[in-house]
Amino acid sequence: MNSLHRALAILNFIGSREMPVSPRQIAAALHIPLSTVYRLLNILKLWELVSHAKTYGTYTVGAQSLKTANPYRRHSLPAARLRPLTEALAKECGETVAVVVCNLYETICVDIIEAERTLRCSFEAGKSNTLLRGASGKTFLAFCSPQHRDLALQMPAHRLDDTGRECLLRELAHIRRQGFGTSTGEIDEGVFGVSAPVFYRQELLAVLTVMAPAFRALPQQAVLTAQVCAAAQKMSAWLNDE
Repeated sequence: MNSLHRALAILNFIGSREMPVSPRQIAAALHIPLSTVYRLLNILKLWELVSHAKTYGTYTVGAQSLKTANPYRRHSLPAARLRPLTEALAKECGETVAVVVCNLYETICVDIIEAERTLRCSFEAGKSNTLLRGASGKTFLAFCSPQHRDLALQMPAHRLDDTGRECLLRELAHIRRQGFGTSTGEIDEGVFGVSAPVFYRQELLAVLTVMAPAFRALPQQAVLTAQVCAAAQKMSAWLNDE
């Protein structure tokens, strides 16, 4: 990774943790030399992208984070313009629906409509999950550009041995051929997920995901899959004025 990627990886790591982290934790998690971590933290502090935390020697997100959430919700394509269609899908299927984007390290849920029937899952707006497991992450990897995918798989958190990488690439190719990804229990035990890609100007913008308890979802898996694929295609067409 070059210095820019390292700085952004540090910022992403700090922002995705609920508790403050130390430079040594950052260096160990990201495989970045400790001296480089300190140097980049000093730059990020200058821009108030990170800040000293209450616990001595640790860091958390900076004041700049306070400026970003509301404009994102109001103006971004995934969170703002897709809301009406997300609501329509949630009403149609009666299950939890999420819009998910990703960076090089993880997926990020940007919008979620929870089903009236309780579902215990780790998805909530603003929360991140791994790219390598679950329908959302693997669907994103399957449909993003080869350059994005290859760079993501080079990140320290995603390093796989040759066998693991080959298995993942085969699975991603299968997801791409069929047009959607599914998983059961890969992120949350007992939860089924099905995801389909949403495109803007031929570039992958987000994935649309339906989640439900496996015992309820698996008997109607074909129906849920058809619903989420149709909704994702409708979103893509609407975003591109088709």
